[in-house]
Amino acid sequence: MHRHALIVVDMLNDFVREGAPLAKRGKQSGSKRVLRCDRCHGDRVIPRAGEPASGGCPCGGAYRDLLLPFVEGGRVVRDLPKAKALRAYVLEQLAHLPPIQPLGKWGV
Repeated sequence: MHRHALIVVDMLNDFVREGAPLAKRGKQSGSKRVLRCDRCHGDRVIPRAGEPASGGCPCGGAYRDLLLPFVEGGRVVRDLPKAKALRAYVLEQLAHLPPIQPLGKWGV
């Protein structure tokens, strides 16, 4: 019988073993929080247990969590937003994206 090792490629294209969280040197494993500044719309990723730096964003704005739980321990903890509110939120966020640069002849 052949044994095959399972390998998972994470979001940064690093190879890690399946199973317990394992970080390469200089990398942090574990769950993360994604924060967005309410003023400049800059994003920051920190460990789940971590707190954002005191004073918030360097621009002077405050960070807010983008990933909010809707179910905890099998219980609904937050109402889902209505479709109209979701659409308005997405359109407002799109307004803060940088302009799209046209691609060259070969898509580069």
